Amino acid sequence: MYIKKGAAVQSTFTRQELKFIIDRSTFGALMRELPKHTEPDKHNKNHRPYPIYSIYFDTPDSDLARMSFDKERYYRYKIRVRSYHDFTDQQEQVFLEIKKKVNGISNKRRIRLPYHEALVFIKNGTLPAPSPHINPQIVREMQHYFASKHLQSTTHVTYNRYAFTGEPNLRITLDTDVVATNYSDHLPQKLLKDGQYILEIKARGAMPLWLAHWLSAHHIFEHSFSKYGKSYINKLRKESLQYV
Repeated sequence: MYIKKGAAVQSTFTRQELKFIIDRSTFGALMRELPKHTEPDKHNKNHRPYPIYSIYFDTPDSDLARMSFDKERYYRYKIRVRSYHDFTDQQEQVFLEIKKKVNGISNKRRIRLPYHEALVFIKNGTLPAPSPHINPQIVREMQHYFASKHLQSTTHVTYNRYAFTGEPNLRITLDTDVVATNYSDHLPQKLLKDGQYILEIKARGAMPLWLAHWLSAHHIFEHSFSKYGKSYINKLRKESLQYV
């Protein structure tokens, strides 16, 4: 998968996002059900998942990580660079994203730019080169966040994704093989048990009835899960064991 240089890119998303952890058997049943109601994402070629690579940024005190698992907090957000390649090419087009969650509603704002420009913008505040794919309002918002946070790259997360779309404004993703590497020790860690998947349902309005009925029939219940938050908790646990 790659991003065409001339392709139009959606820059804002506002929707409800629900997450569930399912096993291999439930995954198989869902994959048999989805073709009745949805279309596979164009990047799921030959019914195979596609890889996603993300680098998360945080303050020296890990403020954003601690936000991510504070579920009682009304407002929380994360900052990341996302790519469909492995960050080896500094010129590769990536997405720089701020994803906020306010009272259960997710709002994602992003710009597309070369990887090296994203890093310089985050760390030094140097504005990216003008581009028709960059919304100036989003750049100003990001500049505000970056100016006072002293952000640094903390965690690299990779996973494989199946994605499906349906009406009205429905997107369903299934992530597996989720691995996080904290830059403090560079040791990869699996965030899911073998055979587990993160099911995420993203919709602007109510969930379709067919999907609500399917989840109920299979006794599947919402399960809050943050990849970045989970990797941070694992890091804290590992550090605490060093002093036992």
